[in-house]
Amino acid sequence: AHNAAAMLDNLALVESALGNAEEAQRLSIQSLVEHQRLRDFAGEALCLNNLGDQYMNKKEYDLAGTHFRQGLAICERHGLVSTRGLILYNMVELAQRTGDYESAETNARRAIEVAQSSANRLVLCLLKLQLVQFDIRRGDLASARLDLGSSLGIAIGLGRPYLLLEGVSCFAEILAAQGEVDSARMLLDFAAEHPS
Repeated sequence: AHNAAAMLDNLALVESALGNAEEAQRLSIQSLVEHQRLRDFAGEALCLNNLGDQYMNKKEYDLAGTHFRQGLAICERHGLVSTRGLILYNMVELAQRTGDYESAETNARRAIEVAQSSANRLVLCLLKLQLVQFDIRRGDLASARLDLGSSLGIAIGLGRPYLLLEGVSCFAEILAAQGEVDSARMLLDFAAEHPS
């Protein structure tokens, strides 16, 4: 039963990736109900995170926030460190999309601590790329370059092209903030045309 509930959530992720938002949401809700019935708190927290992400993609930000907060509460209550980092990462994204940059940065710093303590290098890399955005917004380009270097070091170790391309995009933003717009444009063109 636990595996069946987890597979429903995995199917929801596949449907979401294929652009079938309604089917993804239906499967996630079904998975959530099963995890709750089984009192599988880890599965429940992950489902709440995934539902929050789906609502965020539909720009239903209040519902996204509700699901993220519920999932985070479960993580904190039951010591689910890995999922906690993932939810905090999504809360950073949600706060940025709604223009709450102060909460975004606060959550990012909390999430970095969680990702470091759980050795979740993927989430750590993504969060450090978020820090680059905050640094640029504050006009602290020296910190932006340091955070970018740190995130790219992790990305290279993980060998994930999309993380490297995110890093290239962040570097382009740093260059643009320095007034090197032509160089920034060339980097963004490179990232946009990259096969991955």
